[in-house]
Amino acid sequence: MSIVQANDARVAAPTRLPSDGLQLRAVLLTWLPLAPAIALLVIGYLRLRVLGPFAPQQLFGTAATGNVAWSDIISIYGRDTMAGHPFPYSPGHSFEYPVLSGLLMWVTGFAGYARDATPAFTVNYVILALSAIVLLALIIREPGSNPWLFALSPALVLYTGLNWDMVAILPGVAALLLYRRGQDLPATILLTVSVWLKFFAIIWLPIVLIERARRGEWRDCVRIVAVFAALSVVINLPFAIYNRAGWGLFFTFNRERPAEVNFWTLFRRFDPSVALINNLTLLGVVAVIVVLGVLQCRRAGDMTIPASFAVLTWFFFLNKVYSPQYFIWLVPFMALMAIPLWLYVLLTLADVVFYVASFQLLHLEFVLTTMHNLALRDWDFDHVLMPAMVFREAAFLVLTGWIVLWLARRPQDSTVRIREAA
Repeated sequence: MSIVQANDARVAAPTRLPSDGLQLRAVLLTWLPLAPAIALLVIGYLRLRVLGPFAPQQLFGTAATGNVAWSDIISIYGRDTMAGHPFPYSPGHSFEYPVLSGLLMWVTGFAGYARDATPAFTVNYVILALSAIVLLALIIREPGSNPWLFALSPALVLYTGLNWDMVAILPGVAALLLYRRGQDLPATILLTVSVWLKFFAIIWLPIVLIERARRGEWRDCVRIVAVFAALSVVINLPFAIYNRAGWGLFFTFNRERPAEVNFWTLFRRFDPSVALINNLTLLGVVAVIVVLGVLQCRRAGDMTIPASFAVLTWFFFLNKVYSPQYFIWLVPFMALMAIPLWLYVLLTLADVVFYVASFQLLHLEFVLTTMHNLALRDWDFDHVLMPAMVFREAAFLVLTGWIVLWLARRPQDSTVRIREAA
């Protein structure tokens, strides 16, 4: 080989494709967040499965809160006397969740829970954990995201098995990602499924329609609404015909449910009515959707993800009921938007503090009955739970403000997808 040929070979060497080993390493690093997420999900299962035998003996509340652990999935089996596997919307077995959640509970009940809720809970948890893993996989595939914010979240331990939220979050977030790609039909199907599993996802529909309307895609708006309405009728009509009162309990229960530990608790001395709180909350959510719509219309890129994140956070800030597991709805968006570490730590800390304070007070209610202990419970509410709630609300307000400023200031969304041909 001549000197010239040798020099040419050295110059060409850096342009060679990476070896299979380097490619494998890159793939492993990309999917590495799955490892801690799976570990946290296993821990979440182990801390809850021991509560299964307590459900039939009505000892669940004391055992669960004593271990700072809770699962509505186990609690409901004991609360609603599910021995015999009754259908959840049949007369005498009303169920205050949307119909797809009730159907899921009934199907998983075939695993058995007449004497012990553990088998049915295990099946439910596997479904929920798989939903979390698939959701993380979607986040990993999104350029600009930070999947570690999801994979390392304490929410995976605390909330995956607490309720059926995760199985509703997956289709809801997947729908938003598909809407951003312009795949409206599968997106609307998934959004409808999410709504009738947990209903929170309904507040994302206006965000999607605003995105289509600002581009002048009015036919797409009509199609999305039509498909959503038609599927909603198909899903709900059989239950409504079978037992209208049982089917409608979800709506009446939430409409009449009094305010709990949330923003409105700060005004409890004025004793606002439930109807007034409902109306003010609705007005507040509509107002934020209008503000977000204005910001969306000023931007060239698709704002589906950040706008959906903002309206969901504001809803949780303002809604009259806030259960600790609602926080898990926010975690995927934190990862998708790769929020700053300081904000992630603030939100996580506020959530964990509120979680512990909530179940500490619940434990007092289950085990303390004397007048002295009731006074202790009242002191705990005012001096522990209320400050924790204010901390949580302040964190949500900071998050909402951060997202709105992000929308107002960023010249272009770095995670925007090019609209694919429908």
